[in-house]
Amino acid sequence: MNLNTLRVGPRLAIGFGAVLLLLLVTIVAIVAIACLQLARTASGLAELDNFDERAAIARDWVGKTQLNVTRAIAKASGRPDVENFFAPQIKQTSAEIGTFRLERNANDRPATDQAQSLVAS
Repeated sequence: MNLNTLRVGPRLAIGFGAVLLLLLVTIVAIVAIACLQLARTASGLAELDNFDERAAIARDWVGKTQLNVTRAIAKASGRPDVENFFAPQIKQTSAEIGTFRLERNANDRPATDQAQSLVAS
């Protein structure tokens, strides 16, 4: 069957159907690409959130360490009343710093075999 032998109505229907088919294929492709990009974005956001959480822990760790250093300097003045005042605070802050270390170690990704071999060498 030749397209030239068809009447105008069926030819228009075939042309319109082809355009609709191409439109449908294009829409499916766009939706598939959008879903893939959405998945990548969600993964990136999760990684960014994890990084932000680790950065907050690091900021707190640094702040408490600096606070303990300042207290230790004041404690080193040799005055017993200052030493007695800062000793329990330094001990408490050191315990809090220890919890930061535990949190950091829990949040670290497990090392790959390649990373472990590099550390070992």
